[in-house]
Amino acid sequence: LRSHFVSTLGMASGAIAGIVACSTNAMWLTPRMAIFVGVLGAAAGFLGAVFIRRLRNVDDSMDIFSLHALPAATGLLVLPLFGPDSVAFGPQLAGVLITAAYAAALTVAIAMPLKFFNLLRVSFDDEDAGLDLTLHGETVHPPQSTL
Repeated sequence: LRSHFVSTLGMASGAIAGIVACSTNAMWLTPRMAIFVGVLGAAAGFLGAVFIRRLRNVDDSMDIFSLHALPAATGLLVLPLFGPDSVAFGPQLAGVLITAAYAAALTVAIAMPLKFFNLLRVSFDDEDAGLDLTLHGETVHPPQSTL
C-alpha cells in the first residue's frame, strides 16, 4: 500500500461520511456524541474508500458505497448506544443486513441485462478517445492554439 496524503478531497469526503453517520442518530446526539459518531463514520468511509476497494479491485465511482453505505450502516449500528432504550442492536443489525441484501439483489437484477446486451461498459476505443468526445461530441479541454 502506498502512503496516504491529506487532501482537500479527502477531508471533504470524511466530512460527508461523518454527516451521513450522524444523520441516522440526529435526534439523540449531543454535539460531543456527534463528533464521536462522525469520526466513526469517517473511519468507515476511509476503510471502504481505501482498503475494501483496493482489496476487491472494485471501481466505486464517486465512492457511493464508501461514503454513503458504510457510514450509514455504522451510524445505524451505534444508534443503540445513543438512542432511546427501546432501540436494540439486533433489529438494527437485521435492518442493515436486509437493506444490503435488497440493494445487492436489485443491483444484480439491473446489471445482468445490461451486461447481456453489452451495455454495461463502453468500448476500449471510445474510452481511449475520451468519453466526452465519443458520447457528447465535445472535449473537456479545447485544443491549444498557437499564435
